[in-house]
Amino acid sequence: MTNVNPQKQMSKEAMAPEKFAGTKRLDRFMEVWRRFRRNPLAVAGLVMILLMGVLAISADWIAPGTEFDPGYDIQNLPARLVRPGDTFNTGFLDDYGNPIYESVGIFGTDHLGRDMLGRIAHGSRITLLVAFLVVTISMTLGVTLGAIAGFYGGVSDNIIMRVIDVILAMPTILLAITIAAALDPGLHTIIIAVGVGAIPGYARITRAQVLTLRDQEFVEAARSVGANDFRLIRKHILPNCMAPIIVEATMGLAGAIASAAALSFLGIGLAPPTPEWGAMLADGRRFMLAGEWHMTVFPGVAIAMIIFSLNMMGDGLRDAFDPRLRSAGFSKKRFKRQLQAIEAKKAGAKEV
Repeated sequence: MTNVNPQKQMSKEAMAPEKFAGTKRLDRFMEVWRRFRRNPLAVAGLVMILLMGVLAISADWIAPGTEFDPGYDIQNLPARLVRPGDTFNTGFLDDYGNPIYESVGIFGTDHLGRDMLGRIAHGSRITLLVAFLVVTISMTLGVTLGAIAGFYGGVSDNIIMRVIDVILAMPTILLAITIAAALDPGLHTIIIAVGVGAIPGYARITRAQVLTLRDQEFVEAARSVGANDFRLIRKHILPNCMAPIIVEATMGLAGAIASAAALSFLGIGLAPPTPEWGAMLADGRRFMLAGEWHMTVFPGVAIAMIIFSLNMMGDGLRDAFDPRLRSAGFSKKRFKRQLQAIEAKKAGAKEV
């Protein structure tokens, strides 16, 4: 007969629920991933975002800098305003007295002879950094405020939500312009200006979710065994609110990129020579009538592609987290199945 250590037996029993919870979360993640993979547009959006990340990582390889100038600000005035595929006169002669011509990058050069591909690659770093910082800060503040308002209600709810209503009363871009104009240009200015306008979305979503969950049986069970309010919110309520928050964060990345580009386009964002895509659009606008289309097309396409990709991925995540939302739209396969079911019922009725 084998002896069983009671302490080991109790520790195994205590660890069993945690293992079960971890397995359940993993299964939930895999189920969401399987649903996400079935959406080709969402997968295409994810691939485009990953490619943009690769572009940001390889920016120093695409446009290496020197000890005096960063890679995105190396000027070559003889090569100014050269279109993609064209060559420029270097100002030097070969051994036979002929001028030497050289080609430029595949995206051409700007009005200071800087390589457009290198500037877009370095600009992708700034764009992604601003977007992730804005979403991280605004989501943290918004979720915290929304959880407090929804969980406690009463005076706390009224005060927080009235402040949120005041922020929502102003158009997001006008609020961002007002804040950015009052501060010095810089990365912190864009983060504050864009992030303040994004807080209400997370707060309202979190509050609505918390209001539906705070009186659920599992919350009451945790409260009955001595869990305090902080533990109830952090361990039991917020994990069940994360699906809509993640979707909102994905959409918020696209909104943050668009707002940051708009501020830089208006001249109240990052200061030159920082290669922010909105500022590059503003520089290229001055040369459009002269036929220098490449200075606006390539930054504009980069902004449009990453925003489109994030929106497609956000839609895919929304459908993956809650398949019921997907059934609300039109599905050709589902429509065919419904027609077949109606025809089958008609055929059965005729036989009878």
